[in-house]
Amino acid sequence: MKHKLLLFLMLFTFGHLNAGSSLFFYESDEDPFTDQKDIGLGIFEDDTGDSTLIGIYCNYDSEPYIIIVPDRDIYTSEVNLNVTFRFDKKEPFEHSFIFFEGSVVSLDLDFIKSFIGDLAMANKLVAKIQDQDGYFEFTDLNYTKSEMTKFKSATYSFPQCDLY
Repeated sequence: MKHKLLLFLMLFTFGHLNAGSSLFFYESDEDPFTDQKDIGLGIFEDDTGDSTLIGIYCNYDSEPYIIIVPDRDIYTSEVNLNVTFRFDKKEPFEHSFIFFEGSVVSLDLDFIKSFIGDLAMANKLVAKIQDQDGYFEFTDLNYTKSEMTKFKSATYSFPQCDLY
């Protein structure tokens, strides 16, 4: 699945033509020999160059996690970084992530469930990583409902991915 994600990132970086709105995707990968499955839900930031990715993944051999892969390098000596989120015009809120290999990751199941619920109802999301310049903006989220439905359906048959 990681190789598919990298391929998708490269295709998106060089071939994204939908400027001004976010690109949302659902991904499923099943091993034909073991029937082990990985599923993911991702959204790319608005712009036509390198874009930040927020992904929610469930792998057959790990707990669900949410990851933010920024479009720029993160310079920090901190292990934990707060990320501030704001959906539409609601109050901003923070969540603590673990800094890992240039990305930030959270395994907090309650947060992931809440994030998915907020994402399903929102049209816009803004995020900012602690002590980093700039912010990430994701718009036109109301067009993401079909991908979210696919992800939700897949989680029902995936015991490791109890997110709903």
